[in-house]
Amino acid sequence: MTRLPYRRIAPYSVTAACLWATAEAGVGYAAATSLQQILTLGGPAVAVAALIAIGVALLWRRSRHSARQTSAASTVFASLSSTESGRDHR
Repeated sequence: MTRLPYRRIAPYSVTAACLWATAEAGVGYAAATSLQQILTLGGPAVAVAALIAIGVALLWRRSRHSARQTSAASTVFASLSSTESGRDHR
């Protein structure tokens, strides 16, 4: 914490706040205009790309799930086979 009096810091703080607000508003205005153009021209392409990405992710997830089930089933079958073959049938 500084030991400067508030009267001395306040003008700098007000000036910095005004400059920051002006710069932030200007960047926001420019970004909104650009974003509007991008969405108008590229919106459908982005939507198609997003749907394709979601589809690929779902297919990948399904293939992993089925591979795990197949692996688990073969492990269970192998363990059942080994216990039954080792049993003494009297």
